Parts: sequence; C-alpha cells; structure tokens
Amino acid sequence: MVETKKSDVYNIIKFISMLLVVLAHSTRMYTEKGVFHPVNDSMVLASVTDYIYVFHMPLFILVSGAVFGLCIEKGKYTNIPDFLINKAKRLLIPYLFFGIAYVAPVMCLLSITNQSFFEYCLKGILLSSDSRHLWYVLALFLIFVMAIIIRPLLVKSRMTRFIVLACSLLLFVVSSKIPNLLQSSAACSYQLYFFIGLILHYEYGFVEKVFRKLFLVFVLTPFILAGMFWFNPNSISNLCYTFVGIIMVVFIGYCIDRWCKNFTGSFVFKIINKNSFGIFLFHPMIIYILYYFLGPIDINPYLLSIGIALISLVMSVGLTELMRMLRLKVLIGE
Repeated sequence: MVETKKSDVYNIIKFISMLLVVLAHSTRMYTEKGVFHPVNDSMVLASVTDYIYVFHMPLFILVSGAVFGLCIEKGKYTNIPDFLINKAKRLLIPYLFFGIAYVAPVMCLLSITNQSFFEYCLKGILLSSDSRHLWYVLALFLIFVMAIIIRPLLVKSRMTRFIVLACSLLLFVVSSKIPNLLQSSAACSYQLYFFIGLILHYEYGFVEKVFRKLFLVFVLTPFILAGMFWFNPNSISNLCYTFVGIIMVVFIGYCIDRWCKNFTGSFVFKIINKNSFGIFLFHPMIIYILYYFLGPIDINPYLLSIGIALISLVMSVGLTELMRMLRLKVLIGE
C-alpha cells in the first residue's frame, strides 16, 4: 500500500475516533462519573459509554503513533530541538490557554469545582491534577518526548522497533506505580498504544493481509466487544476489551478506505479532520454548559445526548474556524 493510502486510513481512523470522543463525552453524563446527571436516566446510554470509553483514547493515541511512524519513515523529525519546540508550540500553548482561559472559568462558574479560579488554575491546570480533557494534550507531549529520544531505534530495523515495543509494554505495566505529576503516569501508560500505532504503520502490509484472510472474523469484532460486557471487569479483561475495540475501529477504517472511495472527499469528513484538534479542545466545556441548562428538563435521553453531541461538534468547528479568522491559530496548535 502506498503512503497516501496509509495516510487515508489513518485519517479515517482519526475521524471515527473524534466522533467517538464527542459522543462518549456526551453520554458520560448518564453514568455515575458524569459531572451532571440529567433528570431522565438511561442504562443503555451508560452501557454505550462504557462500550466506547475503554478504547477511544487509546485509539486516539494509536493514530498519533501511526502518523509519527509515517513522518519518520519519510525522513522527518531528524532535529530533536526543533521537533520539541514545534510540539511545545502545538501542544503546550493550547494546553495553557484553554486550561486557564476556557476550562477553569467553566469549572468555577458552573460550580463543578470547589476551588477558587486561581487555585484551580494552579492545581488543576498548571500541576494538571484536574485538567479535564486536557490531560491528553499534556500526556501526548510527554509521549512525543519519549518517541523523539529513541527515534534512532525506531528507524534502524524491525528488530529494534519490536525491542522498543517490548520495553514499552514493561513501562505500561509499571505505569500505575509512577506519580501522575504533570500526567507522567498517564504518558507512561498510553505510550504503549502510541508505539503499537507506530508498529502498525511499519507492518501495515502484514495487517492488511490478515484483514483480508480473516475478514469474517474481524466482522464479528463489534459483537465480541459487546459480549465482553457479560464478564466481570478486571485489569486483564479491560485490556483485552481495549485491544478488541482498537482492532474493530482499525478494521472499519480499512474497510471504508477499500470500499468507500469517496468517503475522504466528503464535506463532513474534511471539515471534521481539518478541525479535529480544535473540536477536541472546545467540545467538552460546551457539553458541560448544555447539560447544566438542559439536564434538569424532561427530555428524552437519546434526543438530549445525541443533540448535545451534535451541537457541541458544530459549535467547536465554528469556534475553531473563528480562531483562524482572528489569526489566533497558535492557540489551537497551528
């Protein structure tokens, strides 16, 4: 498969991941962990959230690893200082801006936190003890730091890449023992999916052959994933659940790329992929605000959750485009 085709598959997976993130953040309000609890409960939506939540962020990280692999295979990222400065601009500046100017005010005004604005900015954002969805941005930056340091091993040979993957697995196992200061523990945990994504890129030809030979088996992955709800959750079953979910979406991405040739040219696909990082940055607080006002009203749970997900998606795209118009692209990682 040529590089452009690989990038198409990665973009399709990123598109699916973004929709799952927005949907899960909306339906999460129907679980015990929701910030707000609508007046009408829904066990189905709670189950849907559990269905998505175990694998949607690992999948997001995995795509970043695959794209990183694509870039280093093309000879990019050879200068470590320039790479780190670039990633700091694209990730840390949005993290600080959105944390202080966007997340903190919403958290305080909606009384989601008992801390004062300044206390929340210090502890919640600067120390990242409660940075909401922005934990991903900080963790991804730390993962990129790890990846660029070991770049020579990643480009050397297949053997060195699998050695890196083995070490990555060990770091994943001990990650829970690492203090989560500035998302260090999260980065050590999620880096496994990043390097699996990188291996996926280098071994994509093999993966494609497996998908073709065992096509019917992979068609059943959504049902396998649903069936796992019948088992008592534990660390092993949850890890299996995560990988089954990842495989399911990667397979769907492969199928869409193979049989829906016009998919990547559609307006919806282009607008969401173009604004994916902005959507990620903006949408959670919009969901919080909408549930704060609409949650106490007697509205059908499906209508409310899907409606809020769509509204937050559209508003996030609009706000991202507005940032570009105002020449504030640096604040959205561009």
